[in-house]
Amino acid sequence: MKTKKSFTFNKLYLFAFLIPAVIMLVIFAIREIYPFGDRSFLHIDMYHQYFPFLVEFYHKLKNGESLFYSWNTGIGSNFLALYVYYLASPTNWLAIFCPEGHLMEFITYMVVIKTGLCGTTFAVYLKKHFHTDTWAILFFSTFYALSGYMAAYSWNVMWLDCIVLAPIIILALEKLVEQGDGRLYCMMLALSILSNYYLSIMICIFLVLYFIVLLAGRNSHNQDISRPLAVPIPARLQNYYVKAIIRFGVYSLLAGGIAAILLLPEVAALKFTEFSDINFPKTVKSYFSVIDMLARHCFNVTVETGLDHWPNIYCGVAAFLLLPLYIMQKKIPIREKAPKLILLAFILISYSTNVLNFIWHGLNYPDSLPARQSFLYIFLLLAMCFEAFLHIREHSGNEIMGLFLGVLAFILLCEKLITDDSFTGACFLFTGIFLICYAGLIHGYRLHQNASQILAILTFALVIAESGANMYLTSVSTVSRSTYLANYDSYQTLTKRTMEEEDGDFFRFEKFARRTQNDAMLIGFPSASYFSSTSNALVKDFYEKYGMKSSRVYYCYDGATPITAALLANRYMLYTIDRGYDTLFSLADTEGKLYLYRNNYSLPLGFMISSDMVSSSDMATITAHHNALTGAAYDSLQPQSSDDSLEELFSSADDVEENMHEDDTVSYVDQLNPIERQNYLVNTLGIQEDVFLPVTVEQDGGRATVDVETSAHLYAYTSNTKIDNIKLRYGSEDKTFKTIKKKYILDLGYHEAGSYLTLTSENGEDLNLVVYSVDEDVLGKFTDKLSQQTMTVDSYNETHMNGHITVTTPGELVLSIPYEPGWTLLVDGKEAAIDLFEDTMISTYLTEGEHTIALSYYPEGFNAGILITVISLVIFAGLWILIQKQNRK
Repeated sequence: MKTKKSFTFNKLYLFAFLIPAVIMLVIFAIREIYPFGDRSFLHIDMYHQYFPFLVEFYHKLKNGESLFYSWNTGIGSNFLALYVYYLASPTNWLAIFCPEGHLMEFITYMVVIKTGLCGTTFAVYLKKHFHTDTWAILFFSTFYALSGYMAAYSWNVMWLDCIVLAPIIILALEKLVEQGDGRLYCMMLALSILSNYYLSIMICIFLVLYFIVLLAGRNSHNQDISRPLAVPIPARLQNYYVKAIIRFGVYSLLAGGIAAILLLPEVAALKFTEFSDINFPKTVKSYFSVIDMLARHCFNVTVETGLDHWPNIYCGVAAFLLLPLYIMQKKIPIREKAPKLILLAFILISYSTNVLNFIWHGLNYPDSLPARQSFLYIFLLLAMCFEAFLHIREHSGNEIMGLFLGVLAFILLCEKLITDDSFTGACFLFTGIFLICYAGLIHGYRLHQNASQILAILTFALVIAESGANMYLTSVSTVSRSTYLANYDSYQTLTKRTMEEEDGDFFRFEKFARRTQNDAMLIGFPSASYFSSTSNALVKDFYEKYGMKSSRVYYCYDGATPITAALLANRYMLYTIDRGYDTLFSLADTEGKLYLYRNNYSLPLGFMISSDMVSSSDMATITAHHNALTGAAYDSLQPQSSDDSLEELFSSADDVEENMHEDDTVSYVDQLNPIERQNYLVNTLGIQEDVFLPVTVEQDGGRATVDVETSAHLYAYTSNTKIDNIKLRYGSEDKTFKTIKKKYILDLGYHEAGSYLTLTSENGEDLNLVVYSVDEDVLGKFTDKLSQQTMTVDSYNETHMNGHITVTTPGELVLSIPYEPGWTLLVDGKEAAIDLFEDTMISTYLTEGEHTIALSYYPEGFNAGILITVISLVIFAGLWILIQKQNRK
């Protein structure tokens, strides 16, 4: 009998996995996702981030490279921080067994597997919690796996482990409270934190609240069944609640301690991002009404993944019937029912309240993808609905009929009142149809016990139809697989061949037409673009002040000029079109449909800036020039000595780190537009001419024209952030510049004398454009001056950079490597102080003579994390042994 029962349970879990997984496979086949066609399930961040990150991780595993740092993450970044934030799921390590050409399928079909596992773990919870093996469990496990949350975020592979683990963690918490055994709870919570610490923050908040619910719902007459504490000192404690709180606190802290090996380095890294500055809301605001939120339980509601705060909480329209039945059920004690209902209502209200929303999301507002804790609301709601279902036969026909009519009236009211675009008439119509079907099945189940098997089959069919149709209609967007991977092999071949020809030197590439901001990781080369929540805020600030596009979560090469390209050691550009007419570049190589152009004005990774580059008389001339150029708005510019001017370019790394998020005083240089700022930098380094020369622009509101008088490369800039897009037309060609609010420089391209350019604001806003041409003679003087004393790269790997330099004039060695905690700099074998060029790039003062330079990177917080993890594991093992001894007594 035991064997047969075990087999039955295994079949239950198997079907809980197969039903949602097969539904997802069918949808994939209909959507023609590879191998069923040429489509791919790369959607939103899965397209732009997760897949390129996985490819970079794959290359590191295959090549035996360090996970601490990567030169391919933007201009170089802490890869461990990226791993912890995006890639920490243990299943990602299985990618090493997958051919590189099918990594896209690995990440895609892992979604199918984890969707199925969501069904399995929820089935485990229902079976263990309610001590039943009824096949009705499958109805609810399917809705958990194919909920509105999964419809909105199933592509978000970095969260899926936590959604899979949540039911097991909550079941283990119940075991801790009821049986006094917290071992499973500690292990599962630690695994969740290690898999994705961010979503685990929400799980931890829920666990604290649910722990209170469990204590509040406990029968006060049964306090004596709790086992004694494993630790001898407080073993004589008799109060159940005190012992439960101690266990909960100890095992929760141990779970966090076990995960410290990844948590502490991540915390240290996040201090250098735009998300470490906490601005708690000063006023309480509400986004929308409760009715608006409840209506999102309807069928086929458009999922929200943008900046609005709508929760994705659909989990079957039967919840409209079952939750009221749960409330009405008299056999469920009030002491259990009320705390759960309060918790459910609290989470619901959190969606529309800014302060609670801020807390749930780790003391930050999310950049799109709202209400990320909704899977916990869905879990709690479905568990309550399942309990109501177990008592379904105890309700009278009149109760169910009255409830059904009330719910139907609510749906009609929603159809009348709600005007949000997420809803259509079909949403309410089909919600009503499904409600009628469920009400009919409930009625039949009550009256015809002998027909339970037939009714179960009909319910299965209805659940599969509803959940599958909702997932199909609201989820699984696709892109062209072949388009995404176009020229992939050619890019890899061309960049690898170029790096081999450069014989170990370090430099960067950039793609003219990027598919994502993380193409460098997708292909495998150092670049200057990066999209990640772990991106270095110093780099973002550098890009912003020099007119390159950036935000809280990305920085990219858009807006680069020959000056910024030189500072970033950008040596090559990858094009899919012939750019032979542009004198800034020279054709270096081709591969397939690709062209590789060399930047004619690039700089090496390391170069010297010395005080003798400019004299005090030069600075007086430069200052007068900029005062005349910028007018009265900048009359605060005062003549400076050469030493003072150069000192403004450098700062101490320690000072920058201590004042990371403090508001800096705006200087006169900060008031210059980014093109003029680059001219000022050139002037500061002793070149009195400007690289960028103003070009006459005829402007009329939202339209501007440029009559090109001299062949040159042109750049433009506007500070009007109300402009959406600007369209450039020249000859038969046109180009659109988007998101002008990012205040980046517009690369108008190279144009021959006599060309006529038209620029138009697409929303009619005044352009207020300034246009400049590049004086390549002056540009050559700039790069030649900085190329007089340069560092030769002898060797480098993921965490080390070694080189040597001959210094003829003392000054600052500037390295095109962004600073972040963890870098150590050795000059001639001795540790040297790290300065920063423009508060971003690593630099250090060098005296005259021959010098060796050695840089090494080791993530801050990693050693402390290892120590805490080891201590926590030892304590956990000790508790395990003590509990085993108690069990044997």
